[in-house]
Amino acid sequence: EYMGALIEGGKDGAFFEEMKDFFYYAQILTQGENTAEPRRIADTIAVDRLANVMRALGFYATEHQAKNMVNEVRFSQWEMTQRFVEELDFDTLVKLFVNHRPVVPIARADVERAFATLGAEEVTGLIARDRLFSHLQTRGEIMIEDELLVCLDVLAGDRDIQEILGQQLSAVAFAEGLLGFEAPAQESVDSQ
Repeated sequence: EYMGALIEGGKDGAFFEEMKDFFYYAQILTQGENTAEPRRIADTIAVDRLANVMRALGFYATEHQAKNMVNEVRFSQWEMTQRFVEELDFDTLVKLFVNHRPVVPIARADVERAFATLGAEEVTGLIARDRLFSHLQTRGEIMIEDELLVCLDVLAGDRDIQEILGQQLSAVAFAEGLLGFEAPAQESVDSQ
């Protein structure tokens, strides 16, 4: 209950309602979206759905972070029962979200630093698309080519990914064109 107060807008806010919606949708996915069978709505979702629910809520956990959250749930009763927990309730989802999400959301400067780390040109801030893809497939939490292409397709939606990325891209183009960051508001002369 008290964790709800730590969510933006509190328990009566829009984001809390969105959390409920994604939780219920995960229940529907477990039974199948296109079923004529009566729905068996429980108060829990499978622990395997946790990472996708978190991503739907805007917390894009790394695979390592996602495994840690799943293990936190799975082993939560081990000491008392010597059994794994395979489902979680809504209150547990809220607790995990509050405890594991980044305190400060990812900002454009974070994307720019990541591009610099990956070898973007110092003056222009550009990195070759092929170099970026190579780094994503060989460094950190490695993505195989198929995973990378699926992620890019999802991020691009119905837009042409080649048009968005081009042969070279900047952190700003990546953040705004693909990740959906909004351009910074221009300060007017009157506000100075």
